[in-house]
Amino acid sequence: MEEHKVLTGMLLIALVVSVVGTVITLDRLGAVGGVGLTGAAGGTGDLNITSDITITLPDSAIDFGNGKVDPSVGYATVNSEAGSTSGGTWANATDNITVRNDGNVGVNVTVKSNKQDGNHTSNSFICQSDAGGCGVGYENGGELTALQYKFQPLNHEASSCGANLAGTTSFSVKDTDYEFCGCLKTASTEDEIALTLNIGIPADAQGQKSSTITFTSVQSDVAC
Repeated sequence: MEEHKVLTGMLLIALVVSVVGTVITLDRLGAVGGVGLTGAAGGTGDLNITSDITITLPDSAIDFGNGKVDPSVGYATVNSEAGSTSGGTWANATDNITVRNDGNVGVNVTVKSNKQDGNHTSNSFICQSDAGGCGVGYENGGELTALQYKFQPLNHEASSCGANLAGTTSFSVKDTDYEFCGCLKTASTEDEIALTLNIGIPADAQGQKSSTITFTSVQSDVAC
């Protein structure tokens, strides 16, 4: 019994010595050069954002409604940019199609129509589906105003396209891309442009007219 107590006591002493020895060792390491233990490590954080080229049409239609050409004139015009009608009774002239950049890069936007100006039978916007002729007396291929089918780009929000905005352009050839905006910006307060239409309506045109207008966007190669 006494022998067992001695062994236990020796074990306790050994543990104390071990602990003390560890403390002394750490203290000496900390005292090297008169400074404490220090350490530094470098790291990196990576984040990749892919390019997003997305445009949407918050307002996707222009509807001039019902009207007719004044019988005292040869043709009428409607202009949704100015919101005006000349020589006709279309009251709903103020309208546009709105294009918004919902992506994260500036985009080049082009536009095309499946119809064109002039009286090119089924290809024509204003003379489509007309039986017995349309635009009679005007030059085949489109008279400047009587058979016009033009678009006008506008900044729907200030400076959305800046100096890269195209001017008034005729849809002279169907299914052909025309420049619309060289670089549409991405900021929420300047990411919208609008398309308005200038249309000539000869007195012998009749019925409902429609066209499909398509916008295409690619990442712009010019500064916005």
